[in-house]
Amino acid sequence: MSLWEAKKIKGNEEFKKKNYAAAVGLYTEGIQLDPSQDVLYSNRGLSYMNLNEPEKAKMDFSKAIELNPNNIKAMKRISYMLIQEGLLLEALIYLRKVRKIDREEPAILTEIEECQKLIQYKRELDDNKVINDWNKCYELCSKLIKRCNKCFEIKIIYLEAMVNSYQIDEALSFYKNDFNNNEKQLENVQILIIKAYFNDGKYEKSKQLLLNFLSNAKDSNLIEKIKKLSDKLEQIESLKEKANKFYTDGLYKDAINVYNELLSLDNNNKIFNALILSNRSLCYYKDKQLFLALHDINASIKLNDKYWKSFQRRANINIKLKYSEQAKDDLRKVLELDPSNKEARKLLEEILKEERKKGNKDLYTILGVRQNATFEEIRREYKKLAFKWHPDRNSETEEKKIFAEKKFKEINAAYNILFDPNKRDIYDKTGKEENIDQKYDTRNDSGDYKNYNNKRERSRDKEQYMKEGFHY
Repeated sequence: MSLWEAKKIKGNEEFKKKNYAAAVGLYTEGIQLDPSQDVLYSNRGLSYMNLNEPEKAKMDFSKAIELNPNNIKAMKRISYMLIQEGLLLEALIYLRKVRKIDREEPAILTEIEECQKLIQYKRELDDNKVINDWNKCYELCSKLIKRCNKCFEIKIIYLEAMVNSYQIDEALSFYKNDFNNNEKQLENVQILIIKAYFNDGKYEKSKQLLLNFLSNAKDSNLIEKIKKLSDKLEQIESLKEKANKFYTDGLYKDAINVYNELLSLDNNNKIFNALILSNRSLCYYKDKQLFLALHDINASIKLNDKYWKSFQRRANINIKLKYSEQAKDDLRKVLELDPSNKEARKLLEEILKEERKKGNKDLYTILGVRQNATFEEIRREYKKLAFKWHPDRNSETEEKKIFAEKKFKEINAAYNILFDPNKRDIYDKTGKEENIDQKYDTRNDSGDYKNYNNKRERSRDKEQYMKEGFHY
């Protein structure tokens, strides 16, 4: 056994123990003994890879290939590193060489096809970056980053795509775990992190980072860019303070006007706009404009469904509107997002308790009449309610129209039973409206209705009222 082979064997033993630095030393000694052995360079390059010294690793792999143009292992290893760095065309050249040398090499055809796909993704990414299609950039980067995880160009586009598509938690996690310390200090990376906190509504954190950036920044273009963000931040803080003061003083309409101004500052900032819509909804709620409050809180939740206060506010609105099912769903969502929320738990228990106590809905209550009301009184109250809640008269917002349609249907259902002597009699005896039509069909008209006004008069009233066309 030659001396260089002995060093190689010892180097391999240290490599298996993951003592990569020791392995590098032994392979180096072997190279000094015989610098013509490509395997020593290839093995030392692999050790450098594991020590995260990519430039030294690539130099060794290149030397191994120079000494032995058929060194498949060195070609595959350097192609792997080149893919990591996003140098996809260079990687493809080496992979094709491997395929040419040994067409039976396992999985090499799959590797070539995968590399070609990555090249296509990269071309598409460059095109979509130009037009600022951040959702598409995010999709493409998600595919590229699995293999090109050391390519700074792809990493920063990925970070930028997450920030601009408001995936803030994912962006901050990616910044923390996937950027090295040198990359984190780069000015364009710092600007993206400042913007991330800004987009997430964490203005104090954004302002702190912004001030640190301005004190150290050197690029005049970046400084100008960050100053614009600083001016917008100052404007937002001033308007928010103004709106909060109006709200505290009970000047809800004035607060709403300020929130309108805040919403016009950045149409694309979903997190920020969700918060402002939620706050404006609270002002509408306090001002007793329930449907506008519901409209805003629905829009807020659509933009950000992770903010538990929005669900709690919507629950309060739904309770006022007697949307008990929706209120229960919202309160359960609050408890999912904030399990320790005592107020939400108490409200949910109160709704469930009230439902158990109330049982079936009362048709007389729906029409706002006494249980012994005459048919004329029922007709009069129905007419008022039908006019008030006709959907065509309540179309200011989608929420109000939906509520009106439900209310109108409920009013008509109650009226159709209570204005019919036979159906009303069944309802009064059973307390239930289910299947009344079927029950009535099995009866004859000889029932005792002595507790009501004259049956003939009621029928005449009903016929007259039907002519007035109040049925929806």
